[in-house]
Amino acid sequence: MTDGFKKETASKFPFPIGCVLYPLLVFMLLTVVGYFYLQSANYHSALDATKEWAQLNEFPVTATNLTVETQGNMFTREFTVEFDAPLADIENWLRKSPGTNSVTPTTDGDVRHYDIDPGGGAQHAELELDESQGHVKIHTYWS
Repeated sequence: MTDGFKKETASKFPFPIGCVLYPLLVFMLLTVVGYFYLQSANYHSALDATKEWAQLNEFPVTATNLTVETQGNMFTREFTVEFDAPLADIENWLRKSPGTNSVTPTTDGDVRHYDIDPGGGAQHAELELDESQGHVKIHTYWS
């Protein structure tokens, strides 16, 4: 005797496919979120280290086109930070930063080069300012 319901047939899989797909999707989502979180953390860490090693104050609030390049391994670390800002803001920032306020830069045309006494355990710190472009390039490393 049937009660009006169709008898279900057994699945080809011993367990529901969702048991595999949902954890896989969660893993992929966490991987992507983790990647971007670590990228952001590394970016800010590199900026902080550059400012400490070159003994610089916070970058001018008018700074644009900020780029950070990181190189090295567990035994060395090297950062190159570049940005653009109005020349007056850069000049004010350089005067107020302990790493550059007492340094007499060398000049080559429109480019000023500051050899900075490194801080925070770094071995080297330098800054280049292209006055015509309002472009700053900071290079520092530790090994």
